[in-house]
Amino acid sequence: MTHSNLPVFFEPLSARDAWFLYAERPDTPLDIGTVYVFEPGTEIPGGHGAVGMEDTIAERLHLVPRYRQKIKRVPFNLDHPVWVDDANFDLGQHVRRILLKPPGDAAQLRAEVMRILSRPLDHRRPLWEITIVQGLRSGKVVVV
Repeated sequence: MTHSNLPVFFEPLSARDAWFLYAERPDTPLDIGTVYVFEPGTEIPGGHGAVGMEDTIAERLHLVPRYRQKIKRVPFNLDHPVWVDDANFDLGQHVRRILLKPPGDAAQLRAEVMRILSRPLDHRRPLWEITIVQGLRSGKVVVV
């Protein structure tokens, strides 16, 4: 069965993505995370810097429609789940900011990153999140 003629807003998950979804359990989430560290004054693409990162994301979100889509299971699991547009998409549910309390040291950052990455993604929404961590003594900004 080919799915190539289905519209983008109703596209089945790839076999690999479906495998990750099927293998995931509440006690063993299979989410993947990345940590980026920006030196003070680093310009983020879009020219807004860390302060305006939400603006950069909002301006470019249309370039990757998948970021506005969530997973919907097919009734009776007759096929792989499909990607569907999230009619209630809210960028504020995906981009968060955290301000570390002084002293803003590496131990606080590690604890915050572990907390962020240990929380499973909400499958009722598009499966991505960005957390901007500020307040580091060094002036660096971290994006998780």
